[in-house]
Amino acid sequence: MVYLRPGAISLGVAAILAATLTSATPREASAQTANQTTELPELVVTATRVPISPYRVGSSITVITAEELEDKQTTFVSDALRRVPGLAVGRTGGFGSLTQVRIRGSEGNHTLVLIDGVEVNDIGFNSEFDFGNLLTDNIERIEVLRGPQSTLWGGDAIGGVINIIIKKGQGEPSVAAFLEGGSFQTGRGSATVSGSDGHWSYSFTGSRVQTHGISAANENSGNRETDDYENDSFIGKIGVQALDHLSIDTFARYRDSSLETDPQTFNVITFLSNPPADGNTSSDVIERQGSIKGTADFLDGRLETVLSAQYADTDSIRRNQTFGTSTFLTDAKRTKFEAQGNIYFNANNTLVVGAETEEEEIETSTQTKTDVEIHAAYLQYLLTPLSNLDLSAGIRRDEHQSFGNEDTYRLTASYLFEPSATRLKGSYGTGFKAPQLGELFGFFGSPLLQPETNEGWDIGVVQDLWGGRVRGELTYFDNQIKNLIIFTGGSLRNAGESDINGIETSIAVAATPDIDLSLSHTWTNSKNTATGLELVRRPRHIVSIDATWRFSPRWKATLAATHTGEQDDLDFSLPAATRQVKLDAYTKVDTTLAYQISDRYQIYGRIENLLDETYEENVDYGVPHIGGYLGVRARF
Repeated sequence: MVYLRPGAISLGVAAILAATLTSATPREASAQTANQTTELPELVVTATRVPISPYRVGSSITVITAEELEDKQTTFVSDALRRVPGLAVGRTGGFGSLTQVRIRGSEGNHTLVLIDGVEVNDIGFNSEFDFGNLLTDNIERIEVLRGPQSTLWGGDAIGGVINIIIKKGQGEPSVAAFLEGGSFQTGRGSATVSGSDGHWSYSFTGSRVQTHGISAANENSGNRETDDYENDSFIGKIGVQALDHLSIDTFARYRDSSLETDPQTFNVITFLSNPPADGNTSSDVIERQGSIKGTADFLDGRLETVLSAQYADTDSIRRNQTFGTSTFLTDAKRTKFEAQGNIYFNANNTLVVGAETEEEEIETSTQTKTDVEIHAAYLQYLLTPLSNLDLSAGIRRDEHQSFGNEDTYRLTASYLFEPSATRLKGSYGTGFKAPQLGELFGFFGSPLLQPETNEGWDIGVVQDLWGGRVRGELTYFDNQIKNLIIFTGGSLRNAGESDINGIETSIAVAATPDIDLSLSHTWTNSKNTATGLELVRRPRHIVSIDATWRFSPRWKATLAATHTGEQDDLDFSLPAATRQVKLDAYTKVDTTLAYQISDRYQIYGRIENLLDETYEENVDYGVPHIGGYLGVRARF
């Protein structure tokens, strides 16, 4: 096993920042060549709901680019998120299994997930998004916004927002495709047709993944039956410039997946759950999402209005024998309408106002059709009183049909000291999340649940060095969650108050025009104040190291290592008093190699879990051993 020393990472990066504050160059020098790891996109949209430079944002935001996804040959979005500071990713078994993403110690359903602006959190699954099925095909970038974001994005965003933006068709009609295969009898393929013509743009992507996989139940416990997984996905995007000042954008996504799993049955003698074991269980899920958005600008661009409608429908059939249930059906729908106005008074003053109405509906095998309406209005003011000082303040009022009215707030600030290229940033926000229909009336639901609320803040420093070829960042965060909803083994319940704090550190280096290096470390301290125990599935230390080497005009290689420290989990085969157990730390190493045959063709390969590490991300569930994959990519 490979051991890292994660405890020293934060102190090391902090020392680098402190020792070099006076030797740096201004922010403008950081935009060098496109292949430098320190360069951020020109604009981001998630932090303020309007395009803004990431250098002016007081919130903590990380952007994963399409180039990074392709270089690292990333199949699932969740694997890319493992490298983001502040995020903890856990998968229950092999490919396609339930995958949860927690931001800064919050719960998985405290993260709002958007795909091209459409909310995809599954209200049938406690309003949580399962990242186990989300592929990286045709993604332009992923914006990860950390900290309470309810003021602009609503209750599902009390932990943060992950916004996945799909590529827009550009230029002459083109086709991009790839085909790969490898270990565990895995095959994957995708094709994209895209382009633009005058006032029109279009992009259509179809993808398929299939694998015999591994045993979801840990092989070390004698489980040898592999659990198959299949995923067929489609994404379509059409844009039209209807008039000089009016554009219309449409989006559609469809996913049909099937996953074999291993049951965790109920022991009638001990009245506890048995560990998962080989069995004939499965789940089938179909997702349908779509949206239409119209954007118009007036007064020479000083006033912009955005009207949108979106729809999401998730149907799931879970065939399992847990607690004696053979089949459980869920049909969950969300319909949402939004109106947003952006008033650009001048370059230093922007007002964002918006209103939205949403209806959620769920029907299950044990619950008749139930629905709820949520209405909200929000306001945000962006102010630049000085050339290097950016401030924002926002307020939101939610009107929930079942839980009444609630106000949330958010403040951010960012200041750049130009002589040293040092940027200070900070944010404060509150959040409100009402129990979702799945939490109230689902299989493990409870109608007695109360809303969760939170209060969080962070403060950090960003330092550019060496003409912008080095960027270091250090951020402290604190998050208090009241009425945290947890699963105790029989049902969901409010657990009282949770106290979470931590430190995120990162450093990115464009060592040469051909070598990029990055390092990040997250230290998280999370406690249930009522019991004094750590919150489960929140590793205290997570370290990520990445290197990219373009060692010739045609060859490119990457190496990535992620160390996950010890973490607590719940073992439901044990009595309640001893149920919280400790999972060992582990280190996973992946490497890739690609050769550009010509402008049109590329061959590539990768090895995952290079050191063949054996570990558990969740109690009694396995992970894939070392695996190799080969593929070819073509563009026409």
